[in-house]
Amino acid sequence: MNRFIRLLILMLVFACSGVWASKANVVQFGAIRVQLSLEAAPSVSRTGGTLGAYGSGGVSFVNKRWLVVHVSFVPGVVSMRKMAKNAGNQRGIQGLNGRWIDDVNMRVRVAFPSSNARKSNVVYSILEGQTTFWTLRLDGRRHTAVMFVPPQLLDRYASTTSGGRKEIALTTADYRVLVEFSDSRGNFLGRATERSGNKHQENIAFFESLVNSPATMVVKGAVLPRNKSPWAWHMPSTFDYIKDTGNDTGKN
Repeated sequence: MNRFIRLLILMLVFACSGVWASKANVVQFGAIRVQLSLEAAPSVSRTGGTLGAYGSGGVSFVNKRWLVVHVSFVPGVVSMRKMAKNAGNQRGIQGLNGRWIDDVNMRVRVAFPSSNARKSNVVYSILEGQTTFWTLRLDGRRHTAVMFVPPQLLDRYASTTSGGRKEIALTTADYRVLVEFSDSRGNFLGRATERSGNKHQENIAFFESLVNSPATMVVKGAVLPRNKSPWAWHMPSTFDYIKDTGNDTGKN
């Protein structure tokens, strides 16, 4: 009987240690970096064509620039202690050999001034979109993802006018970006803003105030995943595989 009791106690110790280990580490995406650029779409080779523009039937077509959101991140696990100490954009992510996570959503919000950027009372609007990754390895290494805003939507929503002056073309410095990762159940995995630095919480508060403001126009589906852009076939094997789930459209 004593041997049975000892065996039972040993089993309970192992079970409790397993539960403790599972709670001690949480899946997180950390060291997230966000950068912006304005780029022309990849050019298709045509007779007599040139980079950025080509001729057809005497008509010239200009390759306008897309807003490109570059995101790099490190998927892995972080201890509960470190997560509590460093809320937000986690660092010190550890990899787990042979571990994967499925159906990860990366939501990107791009805020921009929708009134005259030269005035002090700037009103912002938000373009929004998401990429769903089929599966990601929790390897503790840096991954790269990109999303895009078409130039036609930039012309429609991110151009400003003042009186009789022409539209003011926004530069990358005029846009503010929030990137958030979540799992298939909606659990938070990590987030960051462009040029976060020491103002991470301040930037998060900025976006929360915009989303909760009735004056903010949100255009869903305006930020496209890579597989819905002209870059879909550009070195696809170097990126994590995207799950084709469609893209939300409409305005809030």
